[in-house]
Amino acid sequence: MWRSAWLLRTRARTGETAVRRRSGAPSGRLRIAAGAVGLLLVAAVVFLGVRVWQRMDEVADASAVHSIERVLLIDEVSGALEQLLPYLDGRRDPGPFERASIRAAARTLLTRLERHRLERLSRENGRLAEDLQRLREQTERLLADTLPATRLREIGTALRTIDGRLERRYRRIEQHIAREIEAQRRATIAFMREMAILLAYSLLLALGAAFLFLHARRAGERAIVNHRRLQAAIACLPDGFALYDADDRLVLCNRRYRELYPRTAHLMEPGARFEELLRRAVELGAYGDLAGEGERWIAQRLEHHRRADGRPLIQRLAGGRVVRVTEHRTPDGDRVGLRIDITEMEAQRRIIAASEARWRGLAETAPIGIWQLTEEGRTDYANPALGRLLGRDDGEDPKGAAIEDLVDGADAGVLRRFFTALPAAEAGSLEMVLHGADGIARHVLIVARRLERRSGGGVIATMSDITRQKRALAEVERLAMSDPLTGLANRHRLGQFLDRALAEKRNDAGELGLLLIDLDGFKEINDSFGHEAGDRVLLEVAERLRRIVREGDLVARLGGDEFALVVASGGGTTDLRRVARRAMRILTRPVRLAGTRCHVGVSIGIAAAPLHGRDRAVLMRHADLALYRAKREGRGRCVVYRREFSSEIRRRRRLAQALQRALENEEFELVFQPQVGTVDGQVLGAEILLRWYDPVAEQPVSPAEFVPVAEERGLILELDRYVLRRAMDTIAHLHREHPDLVWGINISAAHIRDGRLVETVAALLREHEFPPGSLELEVTENVFVRDLAAGKRALGKLKELGVKLALDDFGTGYSSLAYLSELPFDRLKIDRSFVHGLERSRQYRTIVRAIVGLGRRLGMETVAEGVESEAQRAFLAAEGCGAIQGYMIARPMPHHRFTDWLRHVSAGGVARPPVHRAVRTPVLREG
Repeated sequence: MWRSAWLLRTRARTGETAVRRRSGAPSGRLRIAAGAVGLLLVAAVVFLGVRVWQRMDEVADASAVHSIERVLLIDEVSGALEQLLPYLDGRRDPGPFERASIRAAARTLLTRLERHRLERLSRENGRLAEDLQRLREQTERLLADTLPATRLREIGTALRTIDGRLERRYRRIEQHIAREIEAQRRATIAFMREMAILLAYSLLLALGAAFLFLHARRAGERAIVNHRRLQAAIACLPDGFALYDADDRLVLCNRRYRELYPRTAHLMEPGARFEELLRRAVELGAYGDLAGEGERWIAQRLEHHRRADGRPLIQRLAGGRVVRVTEHRTPDGDRVGLRIDITEMEAQRRIIAASEARWRGLAETAPIGIWQLTEEGRTDYANPALGRLLGRDDGEDPKGAAIEDLVDGADAGVLRRFFTALPAAEAGSLEMVLHGADGIARHVLIVARRLERRSGGGVIATMSDITRQKRALAEVERLAMSDPLTGLANRHRLGQFLDRALAEKRNDAGELGLLLIDLDGFKEINDSFGHEAGDRVLLEVAERLRRIVREGDLVARLGGDEFALVVASGGGTTDLRRVARRAMRILTRPVRLAGTRCHVGVSIGIAAAPLHGRDRAVLMRHADLALYRAKREGRGRCVVYRREFSSEIRRRRRLAQALQRALENEEFELVFQPQVGTVDGQVLGAEILLRWYDPVAEQPVSPAEFVPVAEERGLILELDRYVLRRAMDTIAHLHREHPDLVWGINISAAHIRDGRLVETVAALLREHEFPPGSLELEVTENVFVRDLAAGKRALGKLKELGVKLALDDFGTGYSSLAYLSELPFDRLKIDRSFVHGLERSRQYRTIVRAIVGLGRRLGMETVAEGVESEAQRAFLAAEGCGAIQGYMIARPMPHHRFTDWLRHVSAGGVARPPVHRAVRTPVLREG
């Protein structure tokens, strides 16, 4: 552990030293020397300045002292003279006391003169010394006691003269001192300025040296940090890294490098020579079994290491690992070695090579052509399938061939333009008819992609023969535009034709007619003769329609038994009516099926452009409205669209919205119309009917209006359930008082086909504990038009519940003895239209007589609706009709009035007029 730590610290110090050396960063001694030089420079400048300042002070002080000494001397001498001279001005001889004062003053003056060294003063200022010397001599003379007054005065005069000169000299010395002080001040200012400049330069030099020092220090620190960071990064490298110096000695290597060569990892210390490590590794078997080629292999490896030119070398190590070695030389002569473990890469390369061989085999046997082109448009690769598509299955290798060499004529130009226009790294496709060298024209689909330049560029393309698909697609399009049974145009083709024809008619003065044709009674043919017979009828109708139209017109089958004609009309709606009548004449001719002549009815709705609309949707809607009106008016008619048809549709739409509201708000009311025996007038039951008073429109709405709307809008099931629920709630109470009555409720054909009617009725019977035999469900013949089998199943289940069944409005719909004999009806209800005609038509009497006889023979009771006169009742009684209902007996009544009516009849009231059995109404008499 300690040895490893020592090695790490050694390498770190070695690396940091090298970094400092190469980065130019100063060492510790150089940094100290640079700092000392800077400090010495600043100190020298400061010391020189201080010494010069001191010398100037000394000179200035000496001069000032000298001047001040002279001033003080003159001042002291003058003071002493001022004390002495008053004694020397007397006219008389001084007395003893005055002479004593003169001597005292003279001694004082001498003392002051003695205090100053007149010898030095005489050297510096000769004249002043002479005056002071004479002053001394005169003063000494005053010390004699015998001097007469005249002599004293002479001495005084001499002293005054000297004193005057000393006064003038005093003034000059003062002026000289002032000039010296001013000169000294100026010299000081100049010196201070020069010293400031010198000091500033010195500080700048010091700051510069400090900046350079700090910059160099930070650069060195950054270099060390970068070096350590580089060492850490090298240590984290996923590949092996080693640095050898110019003497081929190891400087550093990372952990991955040691992991790749584990047998010599303990020898990889700084200073180890590359050749020694290599030979030791060979001895330890790090490179596997070299089979006696060790020296030659070492020589080759050393030569590769010596060149260090970056060329890779693959090494196979013991244990199966494969390493890619690269050596690079640095500007300093060092060698950087990289070791990349490519064991997995080599395995992947082998897998890829195998995969490439496999895919090449697939490409060679692929049924589609594969074509790779260079940037210049020359073939780099082409599989055999491409040669077959190009009609050149001659076995020659097309590599290097241009497009024009393989494809003839204009096709080559088309392909070259297509390949050239491909965006970079994006795919494109092209369908074309390719004329091969073998003379065969083929529909081909070419899917191409431009390759990226870094992968070599060029184009890779596949070519598929889609000739069969094109033919199949044409057939599919034909079938998509035509009816599969008749071969006529279908609804989609009709829409396209109408759009194109209407666009052309915008610039034409002519008209375009749309005739919608619906076959009446076609359902009966299917039910009676089977669907194959129905298909033959449709084929015959299609053929007849083809003979009607002219060139440029269109015949279409929209589905089921509905057809359409699009014809150009120059005579307006009159011409279209003529075409429609001709179509009706031809289509209503009998069709022979299985030896039987079958008749087909036709209803036609007509709309013309631009009179009735300028676009397809409007024209189709208006023609459909005209067809709807033709069916409502009794079928077998030809109707041209009128504007009020749309108003009728809007009215029906509003009625549908009101009907939805009425269901939500329960605005409906149940009414009861009694049914009585035709002969004895006994009350047998009642039919429960639905009435609706619209509170918004404030008027009643007839069932003949709202029931068809409910069927169209899908509200009829909800309406039926509402009636069943309300009716069962009501008759459950009435049944307790009148258990012998049978209550009839109308059920729609849609409810029969729904499949949930049986469950609903059974649930209501259980809920109200109502006997099934007292409930009669009335259905119309329309229930069997669409699905006879479903109707038979539903009625059979209802019959199993015990519910009675009645066929309502018999004779007005699709009456068929086939289903009438198979279905479990209990009663037949004769429609009111036949009853109303009994008094005026022999045919109606015959029909009613036949219905009553048919019911009797089938074991079914008959009920006549809409009986309003005694003559009608008498005829029905005579023919054996068991029950009647109508205004003659009672109008439909609300619940409360119906209960009152029942009480009245039960109390012995009259339910009908009396019967006169011996008398028959003359108007109904036969013949």
